[in-house]
Amino acid sequence: KITALLSASAKGDVAHVDQLLQAGDITLSSKDVADRTALHIAASEGHEELVRNLLEKKADPTVKDKFGNTPFNDAVRSKHDKVVSIIKEVDPNISFKLADNEMGVLMCQAAFDGRLDDIKRLVINGVDPNESDYDGRTAMHLAASEGNMEVLFYLIEGPKANIMCRDRFNGTPLEDAVRHNFEMRNAVQVQKLLRDNGATLAGEGLDYVVKMCGYAAEGQVEHIRLLATNGVDVSLGDYDDRTPLHLAACNGNTAVLEYLLKQDTVL
Repeated sequence: KITALLSASAKGDVAHVDQLLQAGDITLSSKDVADRTALHIAASEGHEELVRNLLEKKADPTVKDKFGNTPFNDAVRSKHDKVVSIIKEVDPNISFKLADNEMGVLMCQAAFDGRLDDIKRLVINGVDPNESDYDGRTAMHLAASEGNMEVLFYLIEGPKANIMCRDRFNGTPLEDAVRHNFEMRNAVQVQKLLRDNGATLAGEGLDYVVKMCGYAAEGQVEHIRLLATNGVDVSLGDYDDRTPLHLAACNGNTAVLEYLLKQDTVL
């Protein structure tokens, strides 16, 4: 009978669902082997009339299945926005919740793919824009890495996501954008947007100074310009206090010297 109830729910058959419930052998809280209720199924399939009917009978929109999903979660993930609204009429404080880093994973996947509508839907329904995946990476990291400008604009201007969030490797979105500069689209625009909203590589430690010295030794002007534009001070020295200017002079890289000598902080 539970199978019959869930089958009727999947079809949105309000009359059959009512008939099965009135028989008294099963209830609104009856579950299948995956702990899914009639409301789970109706919400997943977007059956608005049946969802409203079940909620009026006091079905629980927060009950979890074996995978930690609620009927509300199912409606959000299935993009049934009208069903989401119906559930919110009954429980205005309900929000999308998953255990561990699953919410961060969903946000990161959507940011990687550039699926702005999915990110908006998750945020509107209670997901923190700073939720992170198992590596501490957020939607901001992924959008910056992939050059997804629309997603970045939304995260910065809408829910005000943390512009200097750090993953478990201590990396920021700006660092991702700089690291992928030469192989990603919109690299310059992404970096400027992040800088304009407070992101910088200044103060990120010795690693970037060492990198810049290496670029100076190799004569890679564009790499030096990239780091300098994003906040790395060209006058700083490495672990031996040798600066990019030392390395460029030592190796006779005149193009690098010409660039460095035009910078205000160079000594």
